[in-house]
Amino acid sequence: MRVPAYWIKSVIRKPGTARWYFRWKNSLDGKHTPLGDELPWITYAAIDWFSHYLTHEMTIFEWGSGGSTAFFSHHAKQVVTIEHDPAWYQEVITTVTKRRYSNANIRLILPEKDNQTDVWYTSTDDLYQGFSFEKYIRAIDVYPDSCFDVVVVDGRARPGCIRQALSKIKPGGYLVLDNSERTAYLEGIRMVSNWGSKKFIGPAPYIRYQSETRIWKKPGQMIEVDKSL
Repeated sequence: MRVPAYWIKSVIRKPGTARWYFRWKNSLDGKHTPLGDELPWITYAAIDWFSHYLTHEMTIFEWGSGGSTAFFSHHAKQVVTIEHDPAWYQEVITTVTKRRYSNANIRLILPEKDNQTDVWYTSTDDLYQGFSFEKYIRAIDVYPDSCFDVVVVDGRARPGCIRQALSKIKPGGYLVLDNSERTAYLEGIRMVSNWGSKKFIGPAPYIRYQSETRIWKKPGQMIEVDKSL
C-alpha cells in the first residue's frame, strides 16, 4: 500500500503524526472500531491535542457518543454525553459499563416528529427530515453557565449545538467541532468567529481520506491555559 499524499503532507506539517500511520493502516482492516479502540473518530492531530491538554480535573460535555466517550472517561474527571440513536446508545452503555468507567453520564434523547421546527434544531441527514432535535440540543441547558472545560460537537444538528453550548463553556475553555470543513455548519461557526481557533486537518482513523477537526478557545482565562490556540 502506497503512502497517500495527504499523509505525507500531514507528516511534513506535523512530524509527530507519523507515529499514527501504522495504527491508521490497522484501523482499515475491518476488525477495529472507535468504540472498541476507545478512540475519538476525529483527526489524529486533534487526538494528540486532547491527549496533551486533558486532565483528570476537567469536565466534558459531548453531543454524539462512541469511542470518544470511553476516551474522555479515561482522560477526564467527568463526561456528559448526549446520544440520539437507541441501538448505538445501548452499545456504548454496554462498553462503558464493561470497562468500569463510572464517570460517564450518557443520556438518550430521541428526536421528535415536527415538520415546523426551527432550522437550528434540524439535522442535515435526510433520515431525520421532519424531526426536531430541540430537546437533544437543549439537554445542556440544565447545567450552569461556565460549567464545562470542553464541549465537543460531533452529533446531530451541529450548528444548533454550537449555539447552545457557548454560555456553558468556561472562559478559556474549548469548543470542538468535528468535520468542520462541511459547509452545512457555517452558521454555527460564524457564532464563534471572534474566538481564537486552530484547524487540525489530516488523517483520521477508519477512513481513507483526510478530515478536519477545529478547536476554538473561548475568550477569557482559566487557571491553566493551553497556549497552542
